[in-house]
Amino acid sequence: MSEPSGTTVEQETDEAGPTTGRDGEPGTGAKTDHVQRGGWNFAVLALDHVVLRIGWIFKTESIIIPAVLDALGGSAWLRGCLPLLNRFGQSVPPLIVAPRLARATFKRDWLVGCGAVMAACFGLLSLGWSLRETWGAAWAQAGFLAVYAVFFATTGVHQLTFNTLQGKLVPVTWRGKLLLASNLVGAPSAVLFAAWLLPKWLTPTGGNFTAIFAFTAGAFGLAALSGWLLVECPDAIPPKRPRREPVFRLAWRAVRQDARLRQLAIVAACFG
Repeated sequence: MSEPSGTTVEQETDEAGPTTGRDGEPGTGAKTDHVQRGGWNFAVLALDHVVLRIGWIFKTESIIIPAVLDALGGSAWLRGCLPLLNRFGQSVPPLIVAPRLARATFKRDWLVGCGAVMAACFGLLSLGWSLRETWGAAWAQAGFLAVYAVFFATTGVHQLTFNTLQGKLVPVTWRGKLLLASNLVGAPSAVLFAAWLLPKWLTPTGGNFTAIFAFTAGAFGLAALSGWLLVECPDAIPPKRPRREPVFRLAWRAVRQDARLRQLAIVAACFG
């Protein structure tokens, strides 16, 4: 699964300030609770990544989705829309919501919410697959692209939230281990599930995409539920600020003024 690291809203475990509850009252636990439970949060975030990866292999844009588009009667331009939606979803929506995420008291709520929306997208595809002939090819293709646009936008915000929680809940010296553990367990698990189920659901003449989408939705849903297991102290509610500059203007200013950032952007664009 190709998962760009994404943007990270700055949250460090050793910089946790005074905590404030949802109603503006101090949190009930010590502000270092989530630091002391770093091992538990490490395991939960690894679990989230592993389960997400298992679901992701059932929606790969290299194998599964082209077969879906063929079943919908999609042409080459329709396939060409997928990378555009992917890149847009993983760049623009996270940039827009980053300030709101930074002000959120509990970041794990965002992780759960994003996972739930991702699951709902594929649940909707699973339920609607049997109706594609009723809608007609044009409407079915448009509906598929609309759902996929929402999915990719949510995926971008999910990556932003995951990285933010990693910065807040996992000690800095463990973060490489988190990536390693997630990949060592997640990749073989995803391959095993694909080897077990896809031969039953994919055939040379088509496939049982209702089952494939339903399995993907279930995996994303389980990954979302795992977010509730995180031990997270509430962040202090920041004071209200005057209206900030638009995020796109700030981003353009950063690119214009920072030569190294421009170089990084060019390299990222070439790889993208």
